[in-house]
Amino acid sequence: MINRILVIFFIIFSSFNQFAFATDGLPATASTKGKGSIVDDRESPYNLNNKKTIQGSINISVKELGNRWSQIQNIDDVNVISEFTYENSHYKIIINKAMPRHPFGKYTTFFGVAYHEEINGDTFIGTSELPKLTPDIALWGWAEIIRDNKVIAKMAPAHVKVMSSPPLKGIILEVDTESKGLMEVPNGYLTVFWSKIDSLNMPETQEKQRERIGWIVLIIMNTGFLWLAVKEK
Repeated sequence: MINRILVIFFIIFSSFNQFAFATDGLPATASTKGKGSIVDDRESPYNLNNKKTIQGSINISVKELGNRWSQIQNIDDVNVISEFTYENSHYKIIINKAMPRHPFGKYTTFFGVAYHEEINGDTFIGTSELPKLTPDIALWGWAEIIRDNKVIAKMAPAHVKVMSSPPLKGIILEVDTESKGLMEVPNGYLTVFWSKIDSLNMPETQEKQRERIGWIVLIIMNTGFLWLAVKEK
């Protein structure tokens, strides 16, 4: 009898979860253009004080598809295009494949896209060389790098953060900052930073709906287990 009830609870939870994270997901967009900075430090890709000026743009479109049981289910959607000029070369970065898990399992990548999650600092998610941040949008993906119309890297690990609040307000694009393995790029990595955000659209209404659904599921589950505990006694 108890096993049947547990199965019913599992079906209810799964149904609510599928409703909350429909195939449409939770979309968000961000973009900026104009003057930015690129880190120029052979030792640290995160030393934002050692930088050079660039001109460029970045356009971000993502969908967060919710919690899954496996990294191969409903991988989040990411679409990032960034172009900028650095040391007389034109760079184009394309990220259209999410990274559902860190290639070495060092930390979570939230299946590719996360909204309002704490990272960096002492969170053990990402680098500790940056302060603890709570980006409006954080995404992890695989990047293609084109320099002067020549593809110089495919499937390079990339990370993007969009932050509307201090301490690092703006948009940061990081490519291969952990291994610094980009052979045809100065210092082996790319860290590009724009201190302003031209546009940012977040799924606030859908997030609130998802939160309400989560509370409903939690109440149903707790009530059910409480009833089971009383019945067993």
